[in-house]
Amino acid sequence: MKLSPGWTSVVLVILSCLLTPSAARAQGTADALISELESGDGTRCMDAGNATSQHQEHYTAMAAKLAPGLLNILETDGPCASSALSALLNIGPGAAEGAPADRAVPVLVKIIERGTDPESFGLRNSASSAILVVGNYGADAGPAVPVIERWIRSSADYSDRRYGLMALSEIGDPAAPAVPLLLELFAPSAEGDENAYGKEELRREVVQVLGRIPSAAAQSGPVLAAALRGEDWPLIGAASDALASLGAPAVQFVVPLLSDSDESVREGSMKVLVKMGAAAADAAPQIAAHVADENWNVRYSATEALSAIGPTPAVVKALVELVEAGRSEDATTEAMKQLASYGNAARAALPALRKVAAQAKPNAWSTLADAAVEAIKRIEANQ
Repeated sequence: MKLSPGWTSVVLVILSCLLTPSAARAQGTADALISELESGDGTRCMDAGNATSQHQEHYTAMAAKLAPGLLNILETDGPCASSALSALLNIGPGAAEGAPADRAVPVLVKIIERGTDPESFGLRNSASSAILVVGNYGADAGPAVPVIERWIRSSADYSDRRYGLMALSEIGDPAAPAVPLLLELFAPSAEGDENAYGKEELRREVVQVLGRIPSAAAQSGPVLAAALRGEDWPLIGAASDALASLGAPAVQFVVPLLSDSDESVREGSMKVLVKMGAAAADAAPQIAAHVADENWNVRYSATEALSAIGPTPAVVKALVELVEAGRSEDATTEAMKQLASYGNAARAALPALRKVAAQAKPNAWSTLADAAVEAIKRIEANQ
């Protein structure tokens, strides 16, 4: 059907009115989305906020351009502020490029502060979104740590507390003032606690946060190391990863576990040092002492740890001392094999290896002499 020019104009006006409120549902421009959020119309604002979720990849790509406008709306605290906050959350970490921390973090802190009242349900929803957004600023969000602590303390629900833990994890070292609270949350569930399951999940998440705060290793290290002696395997795994993330500051708390009578504890603590790699260099003597551990898994992990650390002078020295001590044939052989794997980097071991190789044959030293000769060949071949 062909419409007259007059009717065509009417139809276009009607379509324009119908499409305007839902424009943000499409993959529009940053300016169009901000315009919808500045309209003050509840439906249009909700549509705009939903658009950033429904077309997240599209709007995330323009996060830096969207962020200043979204922050303007939050600063004025207008009728569409909650939708603007949702949009800021949906577009992710890229927003930090367009809205610098010194401007955004104070605004977000105010929103979180208003939600610390457990009775303010609506405000708490906005606060939880603000907490997740502030986490996107990483270490620059350090000023938000005190209010995040208050949020966590005001939350009886374990799921609610997770938002705060997620933000602290992203903030990292500047979150060190929150470590006492984190250690409180790490305390085991009380007997008969009906929320015990949720509490145990929360404890694992607390451990992950502690692993992101190396400056507080003196406080968290002993607690995390003690967790390796437990029976909760998911918690043990989380503690292992956290200790490895803390690196060198945590080595002193892991080393004593290498002498534990429980072989699973020895193996688990050795695997932490494997993950640390070069950061575990100070533990080289204690690691080397276990290359002939009675448990095969511990022995294997010890050689893995030494390989991960690399042929540092401390590692080579520890292995040479093990060769010279001649504690057992197995220990001496494993130490020489490890030295051989280092090639030229283990040349300081040549005098000790030549001494072993010079032992008369055939006798009990025959196997050792063969291993020593092989190690010498591999080291000299790389000189």
